[in-house]
Amino acid sequence: MPEEPDAIRSETEKLKVISYDAQTKKLMDALMAFEDSREETESFEPNGEDSVSESTVSDGCYITALLGSYHGQAVDGSGNSYSIAWEDPLVVVTGSCNYNQDPDLTYFTDSTDLLINAPIRYPVTAETKYVLRSGDGEEELTREEFIATAQDYMDRDNGPALIVSVRNGTAVQMMITS
Repeated sequence: MPEEPDAIRSETEKLKVISYDAQTKKLMDALMAFEDSREETESFEPNGEDSVSESTVSDGCYITALLGSYHGQAVDGSGNSYSIAWEDPLVVVTGSCNYNQDPDLTYFTDSTDLLINAPIRYPVTAETKYVLRSGDGEEELTREEFIATAQDYMDRDNGPALIVSVRNGTAVQMMITS
């Protein structure tokens, strides 16, 4: 095969560089758009604050799957949590979760917003109900039993949902449901 003249080879090299640069720019633009949308989602909180603390949890329904292996990353728009703890007088759930202003909702499909990978501190009282719901019915648990059960599901990556209903800034019910 005959060798290309330098002028043709030079033009071919330039076209390859231009094509490469255009593809790189498209990839960089897509990455930047993704990062921008992620920052918007990560900074969203239902009450407009930058963090969810004991004094800023909004009324509504918070729903997350108890899947520890995702380390709090949302999957297909559904939140996943990996840690639950008692910090008197709060139950702290860490991970991502779905949120809706209606505290009576009970399914992921009903949620409207996604809170990304942050601890959410739910104020609880002596009246807060801790419920384990399965095909066999509902069982009321103590706070300690509930936290241990939820963490066990997270550790085993079992994946039932944790649903928290908040009214007047306080968790009125925390439910694990399969």
